[in-house]
Amino acid sequence: MLAPASADPLRSVPGLTVTDEPSIAYVWLGMNVEKAPFNDLRVRQAVRLALDVDQMITAGYNGKAPRLNTLLPPQIMGHWKDAPVYKRNVAEAKALLAAAGASNLKVKLLILNQAAYQNMALVARALLADVGITVEVDAQEGGTFWNSGKGDVGKNIDMFIIRFNGKHDPNFIMQWFVQSQVGNWNWQRWVSPEYDAIYAKSAGELDPAKRRQEVIDAQRLMDKSAAFVWLTNEANAVVCKSWLRPAAVPGWLDWQYDDFGVKT
Repeated sequence: MLAPASADPLRSVPGLTVTDEPSIAYVWLGMNVEKAPFNDLRVRQAVRLALDVDQMITAGYNGKAPRLNTLLPPQIMGHWKDAPVYKRNVAEAKALLAAAGASNLKVKLLILNQAAYQNMALVARALLADVGITVEVDAQEGGTFWNSGKGDVGKNIDMFIIRFNGKHDPNFIMQWFVQSQVGNWNWQRWVSPEYDAIYAKSAGELDPAKRRQEVIDAQRLMDKSAAFVWLTNEANAVVCKSWLRPAAVPGWLDWQYDDFGVKT
């Protein structure tokens, strides 16, 4: 499995088949709500309005990945299809920063040292400079990066771009943002008792319609916090020999080798 852009040169190779498949991974830019200046809602809102998600994912994925506007990708029950689609608004971002008394801000943006994140971070740095926020990009290797939000060390994060793998149950995806995950995987350090209550209730809800609405309500709270700038749920390209019929669970995260076959 490759990123679509990496697979493009293989599409014309005889004997190979390239199939585009949707992904249920999710990528976002997060902000640490405990640490100044991001402990001010207006600063977080300003960052969200200063960024241009379409520019960022074009730079990171060469236009091969869809935009994501909320936590759950479209394939997951409870996807909030009417979630706000934030457009860049420099004037409003500057007004929010002025109202917060925030000027000449200097912050770090933590990323994994990989091309997609590096490219998105460089675009974010340029966009935020337009509203008076100076960004230092802190690119780290995997071992260091994935420990950056753990324990008290996570209190030092300003902003970060991160990717999580999904599963087909909405509560699997939602679980990382409850209060008990602060100091573990909730790098935003965002705490919402209302979110936690909805998460717990929806996990045991047997009525699909009720559960769907509960999950959407939880995503509304995340949006209200402005601690998350959703970027993309990526895309997959499956490359294999033309005679092979591969198999995987939807999202192509887990290969089902026992179900591989030969095309007839």
